[in-house]
Amino acid sequence: MHVYIDESGTFTFAPAERRPWSTIGAYAVDEAKLGDIAQAYELLERNVSAPDAEEAIDELKSTLIDPDNPEYYIEFVRNLADIGGVFVPSVVYTPIEAKGKYLKIAECERSLPQGDVGIANEKRLQLYLQANALCEATNAALWGAVGYFSRHSPATLREFHWFVDEKAKVDDFVGLYLDRSLSGEGRHYRYVLQPSKEMNVKDFYDAHGQGGTGGFSPSKVVAHYEFLNSKSMVGLKVVDLLTGGLRRSLKGHWNDSERVGEALATLMIQQAPWLSISGQSTELRGTTKTLLPIARKFDGVVDSNSRILDFIRARAKKLV
Repeated sequence: MHVYIDESGTFTFAPAERRPWSTIGAYAVDEAKLGDIAQAYELLERNVSAPDAEEAIDELKSTLIDPDNPEYYIEFVRNLADIGGVFVPSVVYTPIEAKGKYLKIAECERSLPQGDVGIANEKRLQLYLQANALCEATNAALWGAVGYFSRHSPATLREFHWFVDEKAKVDDFVGLYLDRSLSGEGRHYRYVLQPSKEMNVKDFYDAHGQGGTGGFSPSKVVAHYEFLNSKSMVGLKVVDLLTGGLRRSLKGHWNDSERVGEALATLMIQQAPWLSISGQSTELRGTTKTLLPIARKFDGVVDSNSRILDFIRARAKKLV
């Protein structure tokens, strides 16, 4: 399986009326479907490009698509849904009124790329939020992929390859955090799946299990985790379009955001975190966390009151 991750937005603070949404999305797809994915992308690129344009589009972005005419974009998303795969987004809402709350969370951790020196300026807080969102996206993409593919093509879960659009300082933070989680805390935890009866996770456990412990090893799941230029892989271009299209819906930049959101929902599943890790050592016994402890830490910090986000969530596929 290939999992592609990219972001849209700046993760900076602005007045609420400007709808300061940023998004990070993960798109998980069977490696065998990459040729079909490329064809879907190329069709959208041809449809969006002006026939008399002097230069070809270097990289197609959702912002290049006419907000009054999203038909080609909607067709592209539905083509991806027909091919198979799952889109798992993470969203961050940063109204200026909530900056102090985010700052307190960040100062409590002091987990920043250049050492434990606190948040000195706006840029570092921005990087902190962006890196945290990427960690959450990795976590959410794992259980979203397992939830989807365990029902459709379980053998796909035997191997994960992660490809993330590169951002230097964010890469440093995420790389450090993954290493710390997997080689440090990871030694003291058993990572446990709590599947429903409709899920076939035998292939997942055969490839990533810890042998008789009832858990799996996250270091095996993210063993292939690369930061690459988005122009180098069609999968990164595709997830960039999905993530950007979702953000345009949240910000009201489509003239009919509900139609676009409804299309994106065909690629999404309704999910709640059901991957957990249980303490193995005495001091950690009885604790339960999400796979990456950083995930969901911003829940409840601010009330976004997003009607379109609720609309999309309600239309995502339900898994029994």
